[in-house]
Amino acid sequence: MTHKPGGKTVSVITSDHETYYIEYVTRGINTAPEAHGHWYDYIHVLDGEGSITYGGTQEGATDAGQQEMRGGKLVGGKTVILHPGDRLVVPPGLPHLFTATPGNSFTYLIFKQRV
Repeated sequence: MTHKPGGKTVSVITSDHETYYIEYVTRGINTAPEAHGHWYDYIHVLDGEGSITYGGTQEGATDAGQQEMRGGKLVGGKTVILHPGDRLVVPPGLPHLFTATPGNSFTYLIFKQRV
């Protein structure tokens, strides 16, 4: 996947199954927080630099269906800078927000597992 820093976010699902899927994401712009009611996100950062803010309270979110909370703002979360090779797990229900470093983009692989 080629990507221009600061460009839009590009996502490619490479495998889609009832209980899991695999997705490559290159984030160039920042989006709203989200929380997945029934999914674990296993994330491996491949390229670039960004951050994740997680925890706290997701205020003003709406249920996009099947307990997928999207939007609003994340209040009181913790922010961690992400680099190539970093791995993390986002458990179901944990509000989180990925952010690209200004003028940069970063690419990560997500293995999503339904619980």
